[in-house]
Amino acid sequence: MEATQYQAPILSIPVQSAREFAHKNLLINGALISLADTKDRAVLKNLAEQASHFFADLISEIQSQLNRPSVGIVAIDVPQVLEDATADAIVGSLIAMSLTQAIMPSLLDRENDTPFSIFTASKDNSEKLDHVGIRGLTPTDVLDFHSDGSIAGEELSVPDYISIFNVFINYHNRGNFYWVPTSAIPSFSQIVEKVGLSQEYCFSLTPAVYDNGKPDVKVVDRRARVAIFTRTSDGSITTFMNGTFDGRADKNTDQEDDVVAEIKNAISTNPIRYSIPQESRRLIIFNNANGFHARDIFEGPMEEYPVTRTYLRSASISGKVVGQIIEG
Repeated sequence: MEATQYQAPILSIPVQSAREFAHKNLLINGALISLADTKDRAVLKNLAEQASHFFADLISEIQSQLNRPSVGIVAIDVPQVLEDATADAIVGSLIAMSLTQAIMPSLLDRENDTPFSIFTASKDNSEKLDHVGIRGLTPTDVLDFHSDGSIAGEELSVPDYISIFNVFINYHNRGNFYWVPTSAIPSFSQIVEKVGLSQEYCFSLTPAVYDNGKPDVKVVDRRARVAIFTRTSDGSITTFMNGTFDGRADKNTDQEDDVVAEIKNAISTNPIRYSIPQESRRLIIFNNANGFHARDIFEGPMEEYPVTRTYLRSASISGKVVGQIIEG
């Protein structure tokens, strides 16, 4: 049965509010602050507080949608503020980042010490990833349904919220971002019963890739011992679904019954899913602990642009510890 697709809520920041926010908080003596300035905790705190004030009504609606079990996702479009395209891309990113921090204070990037990680895709770095056999991380790779994880020391967690801001997408065919809330999966309780609450399994996590501009990329592989389903203090169930399934932790890794395949099948064949067209300057925030996301591949690159996509990703500080790193 083909899934019934619903468009997820898409909101917009009013142009005047965005301009006022930018002129009051992002321009200092006429000079634009940079994304790197968010390393300064005082700057970050002020931007989050100002966003809470300027976008109060919008934030209330965003939080309402995120906390609805039947929804759990929302998109927010950031309007153009400046005429200069480069400066406006920075302003748009700073507005999206400030709004995100007002809603979900975020973990710091390990490399940059900013409350977001920045990813830039180009033909060159896509070829580097192909060369080392890494799939699923470039715009033209299929991204199946999953939830995101975060690592702090040896602990593996599922962040409560994830945000993705597409600074620009230089493809003609951008497709959709998809979301299936856990509450919409009819067989979810049966799957939990079969897999087990707090039953640990082994996963080879999606590799961490660092590109410093050199001919080769740095790839960090990790394996984890993790519970797929964990009951939280409020009674809800957090799901971990990321990387390659290696079997039960208390058995040999060669396990015939791939429980993850069954879960992914239940998600992908679920009768209900939300979709959001993938567009430049669109911020997507979702309740990562209570659903699964995927996206279409990007097709038809705009040949005049060497960079095909740039986006910012943030993961909330709040989350649930679900496992431990055992290798890597």
